[in-house]
Amino acid sequence: EKVKKTQQKEIENVTSVTGVRQIELWRRDDLQHPRLDEVAEEVPVALVYNGISHVVMMASPKDREYFALGFSLSEG
Repeated sequence: EKVKKTQQKEIENVTSVTGVRQIELWRRDDLQHPRLDEVAEEVPVALVYNGISHVVMMASPKDREYFALGFSLSEG
C-alpha cells in the first residue's frame, strides 16, 4: 500500500511524543486515500502506598509523577 508523498513527508517530520503513535486512518467513503492520524496510548499505572496496592488506572505514560501526585492529593 502506497502512502502519498505528502503523507510520507508528514511521517518524516513527526517528532516522537510519549504516549502518542501514528496510525493510517481509512475512511469508508474514501478507501483509496488513507490519511495519518494520531492516537493516544495508555498504559496501566499501579499506585502502591506503604506496600499496599490501592489502584490500577489507565494513563498516558507521560508525566506519570504528576498523575500520581494529583491522584494522591485528591483521593488520598
